[in-house]
Amino acid sequence: MLNLIDATELDRYEKEDGGRGICFVMNNFNFPDGRERRGAEYDEKTMVDLFRNDIHFEVKVLQNLNGSEILKSAKYIAKRDFSQYAQFVFIIMSHGDKDAIEGVDGAFVKVTQLMSLFSVRECKTLRNKPKLFFIQARRGKLSDPRKDRLPTPLGSTEDDSITWMLYPDSSLADGVTPLEADFLLSFATVPGYKSWRSQVRGSWYIQVIRIRILT
Repeated sequence: MLNLIDATELDRYEKEDGGRGICFVMNNFNFPDGRERRGAEYDEKTMVDLFRNDIHFEVKVLQNLNGSEILKSAKYIAKRDFSQYAQFVFIIMSHGDKDAIEGVDGAFVKVTQLMSLFSVRECKTLRNKPKLFFIQARRGKLSDPRKDRLPTPLGSTEDDSITWMLYPDSSLADGVTPLEADFLLSFATVPGYKSWRSQVRGSWYIQVIRIRILT
């Protein structure tokens, strides 16, 4: 079972007999006008190998979806019967902004809109099961200067960039209700900042996820 944090006996999720996790990996990398996400293929391979081979999840991969296809695919996934699964993971890798994901056509889908599809009301077979969302995407234009002091050479780096729209902070926490129970949402960066990706080894965030899950 995937253990991300320590928990008391009452807080711990119990894995059902014979149940295992299911992981969906959405990787948008083929953007027009020279905005390809070079190195994203390494991220996809890293996550597929991790969840399929290391922790034995069922893994499904989606690639290069436009905005409407992102939402349509998420709705289709949410209508599945997850009774046989103990855990649900959704990994989204794309360009983005603040709290939204960009499709390959430049259209945006809000993360809250995607997550709401997997609430208890909309997806009853995931009730009382951990639902983990990992988002590798830029959330702004600001750059953390500490990246230039990292000792590990990662080759050429670039950011998951889009046209800059300034937002001071995230609004995801607004209006949290019990419908959002059992969710974990993790972004590669905080609102307003870039996320970084090596063209040689993939995104730093994805590498950290792999290390944290395996240790």
